Amino acid sequence: MQTLRQELTRKETELTRNKAELTRKEVDLAETRQQLIQRETELTRKEAEVVRAEDSIRREQQQIQEMRQRETELVQAKDREMPLLQQQLGEKEQQIQEMRQRETELVPAKDREMPLLQQQLGEKEQQIQEMRQRETELVPAKDREMPLLQRQLGEKHSYTCQVSGPGLTSATVNQPTHVLVQLTDSSGRPYSLPLNVTAQLELFSKATPTNAPESTPTSPPETTSRWPWSRKPPSQYEVLYTPVSRGQQKLHVQVNDREINGSPFTVTVYPDPRQLGHPVRTVTGLVSPYDVAFNSHQEMIVSGYWGHRLSIFDIRGHKIRTLGSRGDSPDQMESPAGIATDDADNIYVSSWHKLQKFTSSGELIKCIGQRGSK
Repeated sequence: MQTLRQELTRKETELTRNKAELTRKEVDLAETRQQLIQRETELTRKEAEVVRAEDSIRREQQQIQEMRQRETELVQAKDREMPLLQQQLGEKEQQIQEMRQRETELVPAKDREMPLLQQQLGEKEQQIQEMRQRETELVPAKDREMPLLQRQLGEKHSYTCQVSGPGLTSATVNQPTHVLVQLTDSSGRPYSLPLNVTAQLELFSKATPTNAPESTPTSPPETTSRWPWSRKPPSQYEVLYTPVSRGQQKLHVQVNDREINGSPFTVTVYPDPRQLGHPVRTVTGLVSPYDVAFNSHQEMIVSGYWGHRLSIFDIRGHKIRTLGSRGDSPDQMESPAGIATDDADNIYVSSWHKLQKFTSSGELIKCIGQRGSK
């Protein structure tokens, strides 16, 4: 029995050693497998590098093939073009040779002709000097004779001139207007010689205007004013004037200080509707009117702050049309406040969050600004 136990113990000990050996071999096998996986990975990487290298070699071979083909084409082109280039080079060398020969022939001719050219140049300079002296003599004569000629021309042609324009029959206080003077000769043909054209506005009554601007030129007895003019070639003069008093007035138009045909003209000057001293008319149907502007047709444009639109009235206070509607889009308005117009009757509107520019018919031209948080 004791022997069996010893044998069993020995067997168990041997089994334990075998298990330990098996475990060690399993560990070795796992390490071997890991090494195998690493080698397979390395092999795969090297295979990829080989593939890339082969692709690179193929591309380089293709480039070499293309370069050889290009080289062949260039050699062929060179063989074709070289004779032509050599021919052109020979022609250029021949031309250079001919030019050098021509230069050699021209140098003696230059030495022969230079004295003659210098003599001709001296004669021209002498002629120029004589012309300058003659010009100096003529300028004082022109200054003496021109006023007399202009007076004679004014006497001769002032009665054949024609006047037209909006300011010939009516005007508005403190609103600039103009007339056009058409200069003609005794045969009625346009006359282009510069003349002195003046316009003078004279009150029928002897009352002194009290609302004339500081820049208005006046002459005693302060009931007449002379106004600037501008020439419009070839034979028209535009005379600008601004009435300073209402009522019927005389417009004198003169050419070289002589009245033209029909002068003086009777001009009816109407009061400025924008300068209201006291209520003359009540306009209804507006929602919180804020600002007023006028265009060149004397139409009144009113901004409605809470109505979110512009209302346009004629000079009699009758509503013509409205512009705009409430909204945030560029052509809509939100509480329009300040408004203004320009010479083209475009309308400028300052509304909530933006500035807008419209045509006189209400088409949007430009919008600046939008609703934001800053």
